[in-house]
Amino acid sequence: MSSVAQPERPRRRKRLWLLAALVVLVAVGGYFTWTVRTVRSDLLSAEFDATQLRTAVLGHDQSAAKIALTSMTTNLDSAQGHTKSPLWRVAEVLPYVGDDLHAVRVVSTVGAGLAHGALADLVAEVDTNIAEQLSPKHGRMNVSAIEGLRPLVSRVHNSLTAEADKLADIDADKLSGWVRPSYDKFADQVNSVDQAFDAANRAVAVLPGMLGKDSPRTYLLAFNNNAEIRATGGLPGALAILKADHGKLSLGTQSNAAEIGQFPQPVLPQSTAEREIYDTQVAEFMGDTNFTPEFPRTADLMRAMWAKKYHQHLDGVISVDSVSLAYLLAATGPLTMPGGVTLTSANAASQLLNAVYLRLPTDAQQNDFFEAVASGVFAKLTGGVRSPTALMQNISRSVDEGRIHVHSFEPSEQKEIDGTQLAGELSFKNSATPEVGLYLNDATGSKMSYYLRSTANLTSASCVSGVQQLAGSATFTSLAPADAKDLPVFITGGGIYGTPPGQQLVFGRVYGPVGGKLTNFQFDGKHSVVPSVDDRGRPVATFAVLLKPGRTVKMTWQTRTGPGQTKGARLTMTPGMATGAATRTVGSACG
Repeated sequence: MSSVAQPERPRRRKRLWLLAALVVLVAVGGYFTWTVRTVRSDLLSAEFDATQLRTAVLGHDQSAAKIALTSMTTNLDSAQGHTKSPLWRVAEVLPYVGDDLHAVRVVSTVGAGLAHGALADLVAEVDTNIAEQLSPKHGRMNVSAIEGLRPLVSRVHNSLTAEADKLADIDADKLSGWVRPSYDKFADQVNSVDQAFDAANRAVAVLPGMLGKDSPRTYLLAFNNNAEIRATGGLPGALAILKADHGKLSLGTQSNAAEIGQFPQPVLPQSTAEREIYDTQVAEFMGDTNFTPEFPRTADLMRAMWAKKYHQHLDGVISVDSVSLAYLLAATGPLTMPGGVTLTSANAASQLLNAVYLRLPTDAQQNDFFEAVASGVFAKLTGGVRSPTALMQNISRSVDEGRIHVHSFEPSEQKEIDGTQLAGELSFKNSATPEVGLYLNDATGSKMSYYLRSTANLTSASCVSGVQQLAGSATFTSLAPADAKDLPVFITGGGIYGTPPGQQLVFGRVYGPVGGKLTNFQFDGKHSVVPSVDDRGRPVATFAVLLKPGRTVKMTWQTRTGPGQTKGARLTMTPGMATGAATRTVGSACG
């Protein structure tokens, strides 16, 4: 009988091993499931803590901020600890879930890094209200206080940048639907704060000098009128001198583009490309200096024209559009003007860009009104705003939308501004990131751009040997009323330059990437030959769109990038009446 029973033992052992392995797998799976749930709970709790922390910091409540930070740090450390386990690392290589788990680990690590770094620094200095220190009071900015912010802002900026770089390594397109939204939200928040502190870091570096710490400074303030669109926003109609002396701010001469007049010849030498694209107007008339989207060039032209007219040296140029002024009123509060008009953040754009031409019948009255607005807003901003935080947020919003530009003629200061949205540069250097721009200029000689709405989009259709094929599209719509031809001549232009009253003619320029090519332009589905000009290696195509009231024109085109431009393309567009970031990055077909 023993000889019959013995063959069963190996089978039993095999079954036992299989059973043991199954038990282990179930246990490991159960443990891992518990770990994932724990990490999720930790991150959700940390998100709640972050909301509490933000409220406490903005309210300058250091006690509450410390409590919120401690709780958030505990939750993030827990999440990071669980995602560092060998089991989690092994699971990151699995199909379907590996990319998600890797992203969760990076988010946990970045969150913990911020809690111990940038956020800890900020909470320790809650009483150091950065927004308030960067805001003027009683007509003066505190230069010493700004200089004192440099160590804190630099530490926070470095910490944020280090953590943001870790997030940049994640390919968000590979994440599943249950992870992607949370990841995108977290990454956007970190990058947004990182950009804000990058700007603050540059600001505290250059502001003391620009505020006249060592010697008085003189700047030209250009107020761009979006109702007559230009490449960087609108016609620079109203102008004023801003003086800065050891932090004390004051307004000087006020003027306008018409008063400066038309120069008989270009005030600065022009390149062949600039003449071909913009003719000589850009260098002969102040109101056309920002036909070009290249703000450093605009600043040079403005300085030369101001010097010829007023024989006054400028240390820099600051450009602000009318929509930005509306944003700023959210921080300053309403502004009551002579004549009983009250400007608020809700109505300022419509009052400045449209109603003024319906209300005031002469150029002189309109110019007086614009000068009074400039003086009134300046007094509000420099007198001490009711919410410095709101002021900083709305300035940041305006910069993000391409509505504020700054250029310093002091090279060391401009070096800090270069590379930021504030600089308004055009890139002519070949890089892995293709640069595409769509810039608009009114050709009607009117204020009809108040009714103009435009959008643009860009997608990467293919990638062959490091060269992308991009597909671009844009829409141009006139929201003008059907009876627009009956509006005042100041709004319609009166047909002086050949466009029938009530209609608007818009000149557009598409700037392609360095070494690239622009082809296959279509308007409402019909092919059109749009020639391009080479500007320092970038193709520039000029087109025209005529819009009747209520009409929409759709344009499409194709762009071939230069070799090696394999990253997501960056699309920049002229800011208009509608809100939205001026620049955005689209996905790359190169992977």
